[in-house]
Amino acid sequence: MRLKSERGSQSILGIGLAVFLLALTLVVASATQLNRQQQQVQVRADALALDLADLLQFNARQVLKDPLFVGEDPVALAAGELSALESSRVPMRLASVNQVGADQIAVTVCQANALRSAPLIGGLVSLGEICARAQAKTTLP
Repeated sequence: MRLKSERGSQSILGIGLAVFLLALTLVVASATQLNRQQQQVQVRADALALDLADLLQFNARQVLKDPLFVGEDPVALAAGELSALESSRVPMRLASVNQVGADQIAVTVCQANALRSAPLIGGLVSLGEICARAQAKTTLP
Protein backbone atom coordinates (compact mmCIF):
# COMPACT_ATOMS: atom_id res chain seq x y z
CA MET A 1 0.00 0.00 0.00
CA ARG A 2 1.30 3.35 -0.99
CA LEU A 3 0.87 6.41 1.31
CA LYS A 4 -0.53 9.57 -0.18
CA SER A 5 1.98 12.35 -0.65
CA GLU A 6 1.92 15.07 1.99
CA ARG A 7 3.26 17.77 -0.30
CA GLY A 8 1.37 21.04 0.12
CA SER A 9 -0.06 20.24 3.55
CA GLN A 10 2.20 22.87 5.12
CA SER A 11 0.82 25.47 2.73
CA ILE A 12 -2.72 24.68 3.83
CA LEU A 13 -1.73 24.95 7.49
CA GLY A 14 0.03 28.25 6.78
CA ILE A 15 -3.02 29.69 5.01
CA GLY A 16 -5.28 28.53 7.85
CA LEU A 17 -3.02 30.14 10.42
CA ALA A 18 -2.93 33.40 8.44
CA VAL A 19 -6.75 33.49 8.24
CA PHE A 20 -7.00 32.80 11.98
CA LEU A 21 -4.53 35.58 12.82
CA LEU A 22 -6.38 38.03 10.56
CA ALA A 23 -9.70 37.19 12.24
CA LEU A 24 -8.11 37.55 15.68
CA THR A 25 -6.69 40.95 14.71
CA LEU A 26 -10.13 42.13 13.55
CA VAL A 27 -11.74 40.98 16.81
CA VAL A 28 -9.13 42.81 18.90
CA ALA A 29 -9.51 45.98 16.80
CA SER A 30 -13.30 45.86 17.17
CA ALA A 31 -13.09 45.36 20.93
CA THR A 32 -10.70 48.30 21.19
CA GLN A 33 -13.07 50.49 19.19
CA LEU A 34 -16.01 49.51 21.40
CA ASN A 35 -14.02 50.31 24.54
CA ARG A 36 -13.01 53.70 23.17
CA GLN A 37 -16.58 54.52 22.20
CA GLN A 38 -17.80 53.52 25.67
CA GLN A 39 -15.23 55.86 27.21
CA GLN A 40 -16.34 58.73 24.97
CA VAL A 41 -20.00 58.21 25.85
CA GLN A 42 -19.11 58.06 29.57
CA VAL A 43 -17.14 61.32 29.32
CA ARG A 44 -20.15 63.04 27.68
CA ALA A 45 -22.50 61.69 30.37
CA ASP A 46 -20.17 62.87 33.14
CA ALA A 47 -19.83 66.32 31.58
CA LEU A 48 -23.58 66.66 31.16
CA ALA A 49 -24.26 65.60 34.76
CA LEU A 50 -21.70 68.12 36.04
CA ASP A 51 -23.15 70.94 33.90
CA LEU A 52 -26.65 70.25 35.14
CA ALA A 53 -25.46 70.00 38.76
CA ASP A 54 -23.79 73.39 38.35
CA LEU A 55 -27.10 74.77 37.12
CA LEU A 56 -28.86 73.30 40.17
CA GLN A 57 -26.33 74.95 42.46
CA PHE A 58 -26.63 78.28 40.62
CA ASN A 59 -30.42 78.17 40.96
CA ALA A 60 -30.16 77.37 44.69
CA ARG A 61 -27.79 80.28 45.32
CA GLN A 62 -29.99 82.69 43.37
CA VAL A 63 -33.05 81.62 45.37
CA LEU A 64 -31.14 82.45 48.58
CA LYS A 65 -30.44 85.94 47.25
CA ASP A 66 -33.91 86.48 45.76
CA PRO A 67 -36.74 84.22 46.96
CA LEU A 68 -38.79 85.13 43.88
CA PHE A 69 -36.07 83.88 41.49
CA VAL A 70 -37.29 81.26 39.04
CA GLY A 71 -34.34 79.49 37.46
CA GLU A 72 -34.17 77.30 34.43
CA ASP A 73 -35.11 73.67 34.91
CA PRO A 74 -32.04 71.45 34.43
CA VAL A 75 -34.18 68.53 33.27
CA ALA A 76 -35.71 70.65 30.51
CA LEU A 77 -32.30 71.98 29.41
CA ALA A 78 -30.55 68.60 29.36
CA ALA A 79 -31.05 67.81 25.64
CA GLY A 80 -29.72 71.23 24.60
CA GLU A 81 -26.72 70.85 26.90
CA LEU A 82 -25.93 67.44 25.38
CA SER A 83 -25.98 68.80 21.84
CA ALA A 84 -23.59 71.56 22.94
CA LEU A 85 -21.17 68.98 24.37
CA GLU A 86 -21.39 66.64 21.40
CA SER A 87 -18.50 66.45 18.95
CA SER A 88 -18.83 62.99 17.42
CA ARG A 89 -19.96 61.77 14.03
CA VAL A 90 -22.61 59.45 15.46
CA PRO A 91 -25.22 61.49 17.35
CA MET A 92 -25.94 60.80 20.99
CA ARG A 93 -29.36 60.77 22.56
CA LEU A 94 -30.45 61.59 26.06
CA ALA A 95 -32.06 58.40 27.36
CA SER A 96 -33.05 59.78 30.76
CA VAL A 97 -32.45 62.67 33.10
CA ASN A 98 -33.72 62.71 36.68
CA GLN A 99 -33.36 65.16 39.50
CA VAL A 100 -32.75 63.15 42.65
CA GLY A 101 -33.73 65.31 45.57
CA ALA A 102 -32.77 68.96 45.59
CA ASP A 103 -29.05 68.47 45.12
CA GLN A 104 -28.47 65.55 42.71
CA ILE A 105 -28.97 64.91 39.03
CA ALA A 106 -28.67 61.60 37.17
CA VAL A 107 -28.37 61.29 33.39
CA THR A 108 -28.16 58.42 30.93
CA VAL A 109 -26.69 59.08 27.49
CA CYS A 110 -26.75 56.57 24.62
CA GLN A 111 -25.04 56.44 21.25
CA ALA A 112 -25.72 54.11 18.35
CA ASN A 113 -22.88 51.70 17.86
CA ALA A 114 -21.59 51.22 14.35
CA LEU A 115 -18.61 48.91 14.10
CA ARG A 116 -16.59 48.92 10.94
CA SER A 117 -16.15 45.35 9.82
CA ALA A 118 -14.29 43.69 7.02
CA PRO A 119 -15.65 44.52 3.53
CA LEU A 120 -16.47 40.85 2.97
CA ILE A 121 -18.84 40.85 5.94
CA GLY A 122 -20.80 43.86 4.78
CA GLY A 123 -18.75 46.90 5.73
CA LEU A 124 -20.89 48.23 8.56
CA VAL A 125 -22.59 46.19 11.25
CA SER A 126 -24.91 47.82 13.77
CA LEU A 127 -24.75 46.32 17.24
CA GLY A 128 -27.32 48.39 19.11
CA GLU A 129 -26.40 51.19 21.50
CA ILE A 130 -23.73 52.00 24.00
CA CYS A 131 -25.12 53.76 27.07
CA ALA A 132 -23.47 55.46 30.03
CA ARG A 133 -24.97 56.69 33.29
CA ALA A 134 -23.59 59.51 35.39
CA GLN A 135 -24.69 61.20 38.59
CA ALA A 136 -23.53 64.49 40.07
CA LYS A 137 -24.22 66.14 43.40
CA THR A 138 -24.03 69.81 44.17
CA THR A 139 -22.54 71.40 47.23
CA LEU A 140 -25.52 73.50 48.17
CA PRO A 141 -24.84 76.46 50.43
